[in-house]
Amino acid sequence: MASVTLKSTLTLEGAKLVAGAAVAEAQRRAIAVTIAVADIGGHLLYLERMDGAPAASPDNATAKARTCALFGGIATNDLDEMTARRPGMLNLPGIVPVQGGLPLRFSDQLVGAIGVSGADPVDDDRVAERGVDALTHS
Repeated sequence: MASVTLKSTLTLEGAKLVAGAAVAEAQRRAIAVTIAVADIGGHLLYLERMDGAPAASPDNATAKARTCALFGGIATNDLDEMTARRPGMLNLPGIVPVQGGLPLRFSDQLVGAIGVSGADPVDDDRVAERGVDALTHS
């Protein structure tokens, strides 16, 4: 008999939990951002644009989450460093090597990614980290 492996799945409820924690961190920092949460295939599950977030931030946040998910959970900041060493990677379709995209894991399995855009890249990353923490400690 063949062995079956089950994988965890990120639900809409989980995506909202992640985004809620990220919004709370952005509010604490007094910044306006957009938070995108994508599933393992890079498909958008949830998007929240805070009042005052830049007009381009929804597309950028979604692209960061998608990039991280499709590149197997590599943080977009790490892709930024990789493209600096290998600029040819910038020709890969859909790659957004800018801070603010982090993997979401549950039970040590990649289940999706969060992307944050609208503030300084370091702040985007810190806000995303709070979203990651919310899923990790749920």
